[in-house]
Amino acid sequence: MADARKLESLITLYLDPDPKIRDMVQDHLLEYGESAVPAIDQARSGTKVEEERERLSSILYELTFPGLLEEFAHAVSAGVHEMHQLEEAVCLLSRLDEPTFRTDWIRRKLDYLAEQVRPSLAGAAHQTERMEIFFRHLFQDLHFQGDRTRYHDPENGLLHRVIDRRKGIPLSLSLVVLFLAQRLDLPFHGVNMPIHFLLMFDAKGRRLLIDPFDEGAIITLEQCHTFLRHNNVAPRPEFFEPCPNREILARHLRNLRNSYEMAGDEARKGRVLQLMSVLSATRAEG
Repeated sequence: MADARKLESLITLYLDPDPKIRDMVQDHLLEYGESAVPAIDQARSGTKVEEERERLSSILYELTFPGLLEEFAHAVSAGVHEMHQLEEAVCLLSRLDEPTFRTDWIRRKLDYLAEQVRPSLAGAAHQTERMEIFFRHLFQDLHFQGDRTRYHDPENGLLHRVIDRRKGIPLSLSLVVLFLAQRLDLPFHGVNMPIHFLLMFDAKGRRLLIDPFDEGAIITLEQCHTFLRHNNVAPRPEFFEPCPNREILARHLRNLRNSYEMAGDEARKGRVLQLMSVLSATRAEG
């Protein structure tokens, strides 16, 4: 109890307007490690002063990021061969946005979204029809769409925000499709085309290239070649083949790094760079 009162006093002092007091107290709070997180998070929830919320959020990041880094390293050390392994790693990244975020919210939400459409797929005559029903539900009924107005916003690279807002960029929308497809046994793969990530639907050898940013539109190789040449990229066959999950995760991290850089958020950019280093250091292939 005495320790709890001491921690509460330190949190109060940390909100003092004098920066010298804050700096002195911060070191003491950091010594508590993650055991201080519940009390700090409670204080953050209880204040209506935005400056205080930001200050408390800042120290929460300091306290929780080492744990996130460790969990991410553990998740990728065994590889990300399976889609559920990629999902686990991607879910962890949502804690870059909210340090106390419970990533099981994402899994429960994906489970729920999959169960919503599952009955409609049962009566489909073939895989292509199942794909069409799935996309109609995802893009028309649930209103998932490409964010064309705030394309580089970091929210478009954080899975929980994409699910909540129903908006994203090609890669984050692809992740929603891939994670739902795993639950529904739909044969989707990621395609790591430069500049614009794509999906492939592979039903008994019939391969279709899909643009999730355009509500699941089927596109041709010729369209892809034209797009790349327009962006001064020479088309290569491997650009249009299913890619390993490890490549998807690496690109996802690069997107987050670029988004935070464009937003001027050097703190979060630095954390992403550390996560990228962890992924690069692991030898497991996704």
